[in-house]
Amino acid sequence: MESGKKEPFIKKKSLWKRQNGLCSACKGKLEQDRELHIHYKVMKCQGGNTTLANLELMHSMCHRQLHATKYQTA
Repeated sequence: MESGKKEPFIKKKSLWKRQNGLCSACKGKLEQDRELHIHYKVMKCQGGNTTLANLELMHSMCHRQLHATKYQTA
């Protein structure tokens, strides 16, 4: 396995442990067999980095809903 493909898995595993297996958005249980997304607290385009301190693990639906409401224009 290439190191680039291994890194997201390692980060997801570390985030899962740090968050006690709970989604940072809804606080529901994160199932390891479901699609999980990594969320940047500070987006990369706004100067955010890829360190674990700037990342959160979420259900894919929670992540989509966050971005749909957070960045919606009025």
